[in-house]
Amino acid sequence: MIAATALKAQDVRHDALEVYCFAANTKISITETTTRNIEEIKKGDHILAYDPETKETFQAEVLETATVPHDNIVCYTFDDGRHITATDDHPLLTTHGWASSNPAKTAKYKGFSKISTITDRDEIITDDGTVGIIAISRPYQRINTYAIIKLSKGNAFFANGLAVGAEELKQKNE
Repeated sequence: MIAATALKAQDVRHDALEVYCFAANTKISITETTTRNIEEIKKGDHILAYDPETKETFQAEVLETATVPHDNIVCYTFDDGRHITATDDHPLLTTHGWASSNPAKTAKYKGFSKISTITDRDEIITDDGTVGIIAISRPYQRINTYAIIKLSKGNAFFANGLAVGAEELKQKNE
């Protein structure tokens, strides 16, 4: 069940900080064979990044992270049994490009001006192919979430083996 990320129900309020994030225990790819929980990732760490255009992976340094409570939570379940809990504006890389459950908000971030609405028919790019979404749920909960805001190179990395975006805010002139 999706509760595997140890979600705690709390008072529901609006986002405290404009970033999109993942629940604790989300596994971030450090190399092609090792992962670490997102809450353990710190500035200066290196993670496995991904270039959607070339389909190549490479090491990138984490330049900024954040921890913030959120209540705009969405849980995705996939046809291979995996799931991920994130904020509704977190972009996932589908076979047709970037998508999220809240594309208007996601478009505020650098590199995500072309974003579609994710559906339970989408196929998500993974570290070893693709996986299909079979369910999307929105629990009414407030949880502490963790974010990788900026990488030294690129804006995509792997969370629970899924290609996802880093969340650097656009500059006012972008």
